[in-house]
Amino acid sequence: WPGGTTSKGKMKIFPFLFFKRMFYSVYIIYSISADRFYIGQTCDVTERVHQHNTSYYTDASTTKITDWEIYWLLECQSRKQAIQIESHIKRMRNRTYYSNLKKYPEISIKLLAKYS
Repeated sequence: WPGGTTSKGKMKIFPFLFFKRMFYSVYIIYSISADRFYIGQTCDVTERVHQHNTSYYTDASTTKITDWEIYWLLECQSRKQAIQIESHIKRMRNRTYYSNLKKYPEISIKLLAKYS
């Protein structure tokens, strides 16, 4: 045990040994009322969608829309990978591509491999 024990036999705990690895996700959210998609990346998708729906960032392009729902989600190994995949999807700018991401999981697997 890396923390060792005290003289009374209790384990010593070092707070720095307990850290949570942050997983980043790329997401596509969709608004029915605006018929719009938005692509982003974050380490907390639930919180980020809540921020979109509550206009947390007042100057964001998603501010006036409050019915965003997760359309597609991909967990990545690192923030760098998530940013690269997010950029790739944004460059596509194509509803058919977004639909295919959802419909064909092998596209997601290829994206993870391409940007690993």
